[in-house]
Amino acid sequence: MSAPEQLLGVDAVSVVLGSRTAVRDASLTVSSGELVGLLGTPGAGKTTLLHAILGLASPAAGGVDAVGLAGYVPQRHEFAWDFPIDVSARY
Repeated sequence: MSAPEQLLGVDAVSVVLGSRTAVRDASLTVSSGELVGLLGTPGAGKTTLLHAILGLASPAAGGVDAVGLAGYVPQRHEFAWDFPIDVSARY
C-alpha cells in the first residue's frame, strides 16, 4: 500500500501584520484523506495562518506547499435581521 499524498505542507511559517507577529513558526502537513481542524482562542492567528496558506497574506518566514485548489468562506459578523425566514425554507 502506498503512502497518502501530501496535499498541504506548512513549514515554519511566520506572518507579521504591521509591527505585530500574528503567527510564529507554524508547521503542519495534511495528507489525502485527512480531515483537519484548526482550533485556538480568538486572536491566536488561525485566520491569519489560513490567509498565508491561501496566498492572501505573505509569510515573513517559512513556506507553504499546496497541491490543488482551496476555497475560503470568511465569517460574517453581521446578520440581516430583515431577511424573511420563509425564503430560506423554500430552497
